[in-house]
Amino acid sequence: MVQSFTDYFVSVFTSEDVSSIPEPVTTESTEECHDILFTEQDVVDALSRLREDKAAGADELSPRFLLQINHNISYPLYLLFRKSLDTGIVPDDWKCANISPVFKKAVEIK
Repeated sequence: MVQSFTDYFVSVFTSEDVSSIPEPVTTESTEECHDILFTEQDVVDALSRLREDKAAGADELSPRFLLQINHNISYPLYLLFRKSLDTGIVPDDWKCANISPVFKKAVEIK
């Protein structure tokens, strides 16, 4: 069933012409997102709100695992997020996602 969905999505997917996209407006300022303030505790709090019953992301780390190690990884994650905001650079890996259709229930067509 999953392969059927994949085949369908591939068949209707269209690639956009990106050759005419204008360049983003940039400023001389080196300030990116310095005004977004958060702490290591905010990272711990966000991790503690993860739901154990959810699937792993593109990084293949399950929420259950992240919940168990949240105090060990909160500071390194804080540093990564802060660096990303300060430099205005988002790692390509953070832009990836696994999307899988999930059958919920049959819909009766009349």
